[in-house]
Amino acid sequence: MAYHFIGEPGDTCTVTYRDLHRMVCRFTNAMKRAGLQPGDSAVIYMPMVPELPAALLACARLGVVHSVVFGGFSAEALRFRVEDLEASIVITADGGWRRGKEVRLKDTVDEALSEGCATVKNVVVLKRTNSQVPMKAGRDVFWNDFVYQLTLNQRVVGWQQCLHGPPVSPSGMLEGRPLPSGDSPAFIP
Repeated sequence: MAYHFIGEPGDTCTVTYRDLHRMVCRFTNAMKRAGLQPGDSAVIYMPMVPELPAALLACARLGVVHSVVFGGFSAEALRFRVEDLEASIVITADGGWRRGKEVRLKDTVDEALSEGCATVKNVVVLKRTNSQVPMKAGRDVFWNDFVYQLTLNQRVVGWQQCLHGPPVSPSGMLEGRPLPSGDSPAFIP
């Protein structure tokens, strides 16, 4: 088990390492399909949900610089961080719960982006509270629509793509060079 999630309203979820790997690969592919590439940047403004680690790890896997912004920050604080990072994507949720009250994160994102943040091309919105949120055409997309639009012949991004030769090789090869002794191919970006 990778982690066990217990949400504030009492929902629970157990995420295995296999589940987490699949979520990370799917989100990585979705970001690639949206045109993100190594060196781009993302702001993650999400509540504590099982998808949060997947978004973080997908950014790291693709080489997208990312900043996690606490869900209690104001629109002004969020805007400052988006502009400072020159983020091209904001990953958020419709809302979350804090001390029994709903915190409407998407509304805060919309307010922050209305005051600038010209570099943001995509806003990915996870449905957490199932609140109605305005979606800007061409920019905003729900998490499931963003992640599950793979074509049938599209492969999942994985560390095996970095290896030449059999992926189960104990030493592995990176761009034709043997890996340093003791390094695991699972940790090659």
